[in-house]
Amino acid sequence: MPMSVAREMLQWQGRKMVDPEGESIGRIEAIYLDYETDEPEWALVTQGRFGARSSFVPLAGVVPDAGSVRAPFKRKAVKEAPSIEADAELSQEAESALYRHYGMAPPASPAAQEDAGEREAPRAEDAESKSSVRPALRLRRFDPERSAPPAAVAAPKVEATPEPAVGATVEHASAVEASPEPEAAVAEATPEPTPAVEAAVETGAAESSLPEVAPAEQEQTAEGEPFADGGEWFEEDESLDEEHLEHLAVTRGRYRLHAPSYDYQTASHQPVRERAVEALGLEPGDVVLDVGCGTGLTFELIEEAIGPEGRIVAIDLSPEMLALARERTERHGWQNIELTESSAEEAKLDLEADAVLISFAHDVLRSPLAVDRVVSGARPGARFAVAGAKWAPWWAPAVNSYVAMTVASYVTSLEGFDRPWTQLERHLLGMRIDELSFGSTFVATGTLPADS
Repeated sequence: MPMSVAREMLQWQGRKMVDPEGESIGRIEAIYLDYETDEPEWALVTQGRFGARSSFVPLAGVVPDAGSVRAPFKRKAVKEAPSIEADAELSQEAESALYRHYGMAPPASPAAQEDAGEREAPRAEDAESKSSVRPALRLRRFDPERSAPPAAVAAPKVEATPEPAVGATVEHASAVEASPEPEAAVAEATPEPTPAVEAAVETGAAESSLPEVAPAEQEQTAEGEPFADGGEWFEEDESLDEEHLEHLAVTRGRYRLHAPSYDYQTASHQPVRERAVEALGLEPGDVVLDVGCGTGLTFELIEEAIGPEGRIVAIDLSPEMLALARERTERHGWQNIELTESSAEEAKLDLEADAVLISFAHDVLRSPLAVDRVVSGARPGARFAVAGAKWAPWWAPAVNSYVAMTVASYVTSLEGFDRPWTQLERHLLGMRIDELSFGSTFVATGTLPADS
């Protein structure tokens, strides 16, 4: 984990923690660090009027939220967490019990990941050391009195975005659907979106360089040879510069944190996903390319339309998100889904998809290389549907403030957030934009030229 992320999390001591609905969980009394990596992993939160009860909450998926921090767990779930005495150290046994309560798998230690990557048969002389990779005392309590105060994290400046313009080839739907009213605190936002955006980026500054994670454990084969689940081996694309590779690493880090609670955190967007899949006009036997498939929240919608004779090729750069997508696929018994761990920029797509779906993947939409790669995997005349978030019109500053806080920990750039589809627009015909939720979400559709 980059130092800036750890420093930001250590500053959370004393902050109020709220649940996904904004209900107060308690106040963070202490942060617990991993003995091996020295990275923050748990928060000890005091509850009750006099702080009579304390509960441990995992920091994975917790994000800054206007002076407080927002956890992906309900207040009731935290209250019902196993009662563990707050001490200077937290044992592996206690931590495992907490992870089970929150429905999460404990992260592998760096040493364990290194062992797994070697893929060598265990040697007798290593048995003792490997059996104790994760020490009995896993975590220690951070003591600010004995540590240097963390440096402030500078927030990147975000320029104002103009009111969405209507392109010559873009048809905007006239109906704009209502969304739930933002929180009262959000309603007091300034009349222009830019200050709200800057405030949101400042509170979410730590997420701008979240931890890199290693690719999911896979067995490398000859280039292009499929794995058992239909995916392919992808080598690092030499055309990507160092800055772009760093950007991809930041994105992987963000979704590593979000993966355990992603379905719950983004449940409100499911109607938008449903509308995008419906707009594809899928038929039995269609081949669908699902870009940035995440945990597979659109799989069931697509399967209902294409049937077992169809095929889904799904790619995502996050091994943690893709692992959950694989679990979903196995749970439903779908045999026609191919899962591949890759960024859109690095994907080598050897197919001619009948339809392409890009769902809530702003960074993909704003990368010309990613868009070009995606288009190369579609046949002439293929149908495209894109669902995502965007800036609402200038007259809805409260909505934009809410959007800024919501997306701050998911995207690495707000560039083009007024019209996220413009990179794709240059490839498609008859593009239509349906704006939803006061203009803060959209579904864009179009088709590739038949002679492309």
